[in-house]
Amino acid sequence: VEDKETNLKISGGTFDGFVIGGGAAAGTGNTSTVGTSNLIIKGGIFNSNIYAGGAALESGKGKNDIGTVSVSNSNLIIDGTDATKENLNFSGAIYAGGLDSGISEKITLTLKNLTQDMFKSKGGIYGGSKGSTEGALVKDGDIEINISNSHIYADILGGGGAFGKSSKVKAKNTKIT
Repeated sequence: VEDKETNLKISGGTFDGFVIGGGAAAGTGNTSTVGTSNLIIKGGIFNSNIYAGGAALESGKGKNDIGTVSVSNSNLIIDGTDATKENLNFSGAIYAGGLDSGISEKITLTLKNLTQDMFKSKGGIYGGSKGSTEGALVKDGDIEINISNSHIYADILGGGGAFGKSSKVKAKNTKIT
C-alpha cells in the first residue's frame, strides 16, 4: 500500500486498541509507504498507545514475521482547547513516531491546552518511535516538540523508546520548545 499523505482527525470516541496515524503492514513481505502522516486529536478516550507514524506488525506466524513500514514525515497535534477530562483522556503512551518503524525525515509533535487530569496515569509522551520487537533497529530523522499552555502529567521524551530485547531507537536532532 502506498499513500502520499494520510490525514486522521479524532474529535471523540473510545479507543481500546492502539491508534495508528499512518500505514500499517503485518507479516514479512507486506509493506506500507506513506509520505506524510497527519494525526490531529481534539477529543477521545484513549485506553491504549497512540502512534502518529506507521506500524510494522507481526502476523502471528512467528516473532520474525514482521511487516515493513516507511513514513517520511509525521505530524501529531493534540489540542485540548475545547476539551475536558471527560472527553479527552489518555491512559497509554503517545508516540509521534511509529511502532517498530521510524520516520525518515521529520517528526513534529504539538501539545497545546492540555491539563493534568487528561492523563489517567503518568505515562510517556515520546517525540520519536517505539522499538518493541526483539532486535528492532528504528531510525528517526529530526524531531521537533512544541508545548504551549499545558500542564501535563507525563514524562516527555525528545526521542523514542526501545523496549524489545536488544532493540535500539535512534534520532538525528531533537528540539523542544
